[in-house]
This record gives sequence, structure tokens and C-alpha cells, in this order.
Amino acid sequence: MWRTTLALWAAGLLLAAGLSAQASPKDTAVCINKKAKPAAIIAACSRIIKERKLSPKNLAGAHGYRSFAYMEQKDLERAAADLQHAARLAPKEWFYPSLRARVMRSKGDLDGALVDAERAIKLNAREGLPFAIRGEIRNDRHEYDLALADFDRAIKLDTKIAFAYFGRADIRLVKDDNETALEDINKAIRLSPKWATAYLLRGEARRRLDQFDEALADLDMAISLQVPDAYAYTTRALVHRKKGDLTKALADVDEAIRRDPGKANPYVLRGSIQHEKDNNDVALVDVNRALELDRDNVAAQEVRASIYAKVGEHDRAIHDASEVIIRQPENATAYDILGRSRAAKGEYDRALSDFAMVVRFAPWSPAGYLGVGRSLRARGDLSRAISILDKGLEMAPTHAGLYSERAQAFNQIGRRAEAIADLRRGLEFHPADAMLLDSLRKLEATP
Repeated sequence: MWRTTLALWAAGLLLAAGLSAQASPKDTAVCINKKAKPAAIIAACSRIIKERKLSPKNLAGAHGYRSFAYMEQKDLERAAADLQHAARLAPKEWFYPSLRARVMRSKGDLDGALVDAERAIKLNAREGLPFAIRGEIRNDRHEYDLALADFDRAIKLDTKIAFAYFGRADIRLVKDDNETALEDINKAIRLSPKWATAYLLRGEARRRLDQFDEALADLDMAISLQVPDAYAYTTRALVHRKKGDLTKALADVDEAIRRDPGKANPYVLRGSIQHEKDNNDVALVDVNRALELDRDNVAAQEVRASIYAKVGEHDRAIHDASEVIIRQPENATAYDILGRSRAAKGEYDRALSDFAMVVRFAPWSPAGYLGVGRSLRARGDLSRAISILDKGLEMAPTHAGLYSERAQAFNQIGRRAEAIADLRRGLEFHPADAMLLDSLRKLEATP
């Protein structure tokens, strides 16, 4: 995308000035040929620059072309140096500092990139491109509202900047505005239909909107276009997991790890899938590897806490879940793990407090109501247990565990008919649930 933009702009600048009259026509043809190999462009542009027959403005153009060939070779230092030369030779041109801002951003120098982008805007505030570039930089700096304003301004000035729509969509995903993000990324793809990363972002938006088949199609397209990021495979793994195909999910996350074994999150994902399959020893290896790569990875510690709780290592589960809560005080999943482990140790008062936090931070989740109800029942407070389980079933009217727990509470206070009714109701939604079937069989066999 950069190459085409630069080529159109710089070719017009150089050829309008009659470059072929000032430099070798053969070298000129190669220097401005966006289809030529980077090494050939560099060689041709270098000969033109060395001859110094050009006017400063045209010489700046030659540096611009060479800079882009360096970008293609991932030689960002030389690309930045060429664009600095170009900016000095043509100090009134806004395009060179704009391009240099993108190069500096790619180098990770966000402060230097911001200086260049603002210089470009100062030179020409009527062009959308510098605003879009500054939006990218501000997005990287997590200055989301400022970045959003820049993307809005860029699009108002120029409706054909694909990466402005992409950047705006990215921020809207951060803000959980998924439907509007999808609208923007659709516009980006219409402008740049072969942009692999755009399909990756749309796949993520559609995943969040539960449009799983459409998300898979986008992620397949991103991978077929050779998106340079293992994230496409981890995102596709998440979609396969949501669709219940854990085999495909594991295959994708294996590929993500093969492509980039130095990232922690794919190990976290693979560990959580293995945990879901009850392969807890294998899962533990993965999350420990993730923590070796990133000792501050909260997701890895959360999954490890859940694994420890499942295998009965409750002290370790409590330790890990407590560490997660220190870093994320509103993490309902960590409180649920903490409550389950404390309840398993008979610490019902503390477990009750933990489950109450689950209800507070995730009132839509049945886990908190189930945990509070179970803890109250264990303490003998059956009326309150039934009351909270009632609320849970209002939130999740098909949840097997809530029906089972309330049935036990009803039975303990002598309301046997209501207990049987709850178990039968649960089986209407989960006819093969072993827990409900066994409870109903025992209760009906009791005189």
C-alpha cells in the first residue's frame, strides 16, 4: 500500500519536472518502477543521487524512492535516513515527514514518529494522510480518543485512506464497539481487497459478534494472503473452540506456536484448551511455559489457578488466584476459582465472600449464584440459598448446576416434590446430564 502511494506521488513529481532530461532515462525508469526489485531500485536511485544532476526537489524524490526500496528490505535505518535527506532537500513537502513517521513507528520510536507526523500536518493540514499516520502512532501510545479524532479527521479529508478505516476499527474493538468496527473494516477491505491484516481484524470483529462462520472465512482469507502474524491462527483457534471443535482449535494454536514460539499467549490458549479437555498435566506444562516467557502474564496464572483447583491442589490454586486479583481486582473468574478452592477446604465463610464478588463483578454469570447458593447450603442457611439460586435461574434458566443445587436445598428442608420438579426441569435442557439423572434416580427411590 505504501509503495503504490509513494509511486503515484513521486512519479508525478519527478516526471513532471522532466527528470529524464536531467538523469539517465534507464536509471530513472528503474528508480520509479514500483514493480522493480528493491535491490535494482536502490542501485538505480543511488546512481541518480550520486550524479547530483537533479534539482533539490527531484533529488528528494530519488531519495524517497530509494527509501521505499529500503523499507521493502526492512532496512529501516537507511529508509529513515533517506527520508530525512528528502525532507531537507524539499522542506515544504509534507509527504516525506509523513513517510518518515511511519518508518519511525515501525522502528518503535513513537516519540520521533509523532514529531514527524506533526511536522507533516503543519506543512499541510488539508491532507488526510498525515492525520491518519498520527492516528496510528497515538493508537500505539494507547491515546485512543486522540487517535480516534485523527482518524475521523483523515477520513473527512480523504475517504480513500484504507488504513484510516482500519485504525478506527481497531480502536472501536478496544472500546468494545464491535458492530461499528465491522462497518469500518468493511470499508478498508473495499479499498484494499488484498490486505491480509484487514481480513484478520474483520475475523476478530466477527468472532466477537458470534458470527463464527463469517469469521472463519475471513481468517482463512488472511492466512491464504500470508498474513505475517501468528495471531491469525490463535484467533481461528478461538473460533473453532467456540464452535466446539477442539481438535481444529489445537491444530491452529500448534501452528501459531510453531510460527512464533517466543510468544506467551498461544501457550496460554493451548493450555486452556487442554484444561477444557481435562488433559491437566499437559495444560500445566503449557501455562508454565507461558509464564517463563512472560512472568506477568495474568491469563496464564488464571488458567494455572483453574488447573490446580481441578486437580485438588487448592493451596496453589488460592495462591495463583489471589495473585491474579491483586493485578485485576475485578476478575470474576479468579474469585470463582478462589471460592471453589476455599469451599473444597471447608472455608465456607471465606468462599461465600469470594462468590459474592463474582456476583458483583459478573452479575450475568451463573457461577457466582451457584457458588453463593452452595456455600449457604453448606452452612445450613437453606432459605437464603434457595433465594440466591432463584436469582441465578432468572439469569440462566437452563443451567444444570443451579437446578441440581436448588433441588438439594429443597430436599433438605423437606420440599421433596419441588426438588424432583427442579431435577426434571434441568433434564429437559440437559437430558444426558449424569449428575441430574443420578440425583433424580436416588430421590425418586427414597420413600
